[in-house]
Amino acid sequence: MAQAILGNQRPSGAPPDINSSMVKLSTTSEQFLFGTTLSTKTADDAFSTITQDNTTNFNLLAGGVLGMTIAWSGDGVTGASASTPRVISLVGYPISVVITRDGAGIGSGNYSALYRPITSLLSYTGTAVGTAAWDDTNVSFYATTALNGMTTAGVAYTATIMYLPTLFSGQATVTVKSPKGNPLKNAQLLGLSTSTGGQVFTDNNGVATGYGINGRVCTIINPKYLDIKDTSFMLSGLASTSTKSYPVTMGGYPNNTIFEISTSQTVYFVDNHVVQVAIVNGGTSGSRSSVSAYSSGASGGPGGAVGTSPNNVTVTAETAYPAVVGAGGSEYSSTPESGGASSFLTYTTSNTSGTGNNYAFNDSAFLPVHGGSGGSGGSGNTSSPGSIGSRAGGTGGNGASPGSSSAGAGSPGTRGGGGGGSGGYNNVVPQAGNALNFGGKGGTGTIFTKIIS
Repeated sequence: MAQAILGNQRPSGAPPDINSSMVKLSTTSEQFLFGTTLSTKTADDAFSTITQDNTTNFNLLAGGVLGMTIAWSGDGVTGASASTPRVISLVGYPISVVITRDGAGIGSGNYSALYRPITSLLSYTGTAVGTAAWDDTNVSFYATTALNGMTTAGVAYTATIMYLPTLFSGQATVTVKSPKGNPLKNAQLLGLSTSTGGQVFTDNNGVATGYGINGRVCTIINPKYLDIKDTSFMLSGLASTSTKSYPVTMGGYPNNTIFEISTSQTVYFVDNHVVQVAIVNGGTSGSRSSVSAYSSGASGGPGGAVGTSPNNVTVTAETAYPAVVGAGGSEYSSTPESGGASSFLTYTTSNTSGTGNNYAFNDSAFLPVHGGSGGSGGSGNTSSPGSIGSRAGGTGGNGASPGSSSAGAGSPGTRGGGGGGSGGYNNVVPQAGNALNFGGKGGTGTIFTKIIS
């Protein structure tokens, strides 16, 4: 592409040679790359258009534009929506992208393209088929239409990217340790790259080497551990003639920090610790009121039972500890369903449901907000509202209003709370199985661990 740009120059006073002034691309592809149809202009005009379109961000001639090709196979997900864009990362400043599919070239008419700063990805016919976003080192895009999308499963795609290469300040070697001095393995360092733009990770000794730019932040990403957090530092003093060393200690948490685990997962610690454990099971779903005239509101479900570790527990660095969080009881349609049991570090509760009065740690930080029973549903005779659940218990459903057969469903519990009971009916008898006449779901359980030392 740099040769194509230089090819637009001609001796002063010489007649324009439109056909030889550009690489032989179709008119539309020229427009995608540079924002105008260059082959319809004189050589001088074409050259001026290129430099003018990009004045605010770079100088194409002085910058040394490079090209890179990336290939992928569509998976049906990546690049299909704004939440799952396809991201291309560069060691440089992206300028333009041309995407072809199934091995077809630009001349086949089977491609999409865009140039900076435009954010609309266009098909070869000029139809908008996607949306893009640019920043200093990335271009990301996703399809907004099936036409020439970037994600069709099994389809081979190729992206050709033009970019200005980054000029690194120098090389850095970073040695990363935990708060207690253990090496941090397999942690990615954002802000450092390999010489070709690849990602940089620490090895088994916690050491990583990469290239960076002075004045930029390098962030070490916590790979999986509960007891440390992402840590950043500023790159400075890098030089092309030497490698600078950075010793970094990851940020940790003070003793008596309570961690809340709300989904089942495998927990790892990077250091040895003494901890305490508290467990809240899933709450029971609320009851369903009788499907009959003048029925009363149903009762809410109890909150999940709470258990605590009777003694301090020692956890070992780099050991996998499964944490199982009990699910809440399902929305009640026939019989209230108890919540599932939670467990961690061999501890579990003796019962799946209870009143939630036995709080772990006796810690006021979560005493008011976990466990608790759901509220009862309001009476159908008087159209009364459901009562509010205690702590994390769901609120009971409202009773049916006069002349209505629609009793309210109980609200779901949260944080191990029980679901609210459904409301009762009035003198209008509903159809059996009325969808509104349900008790609320029980809240999902929770696991707590407190680092003692």
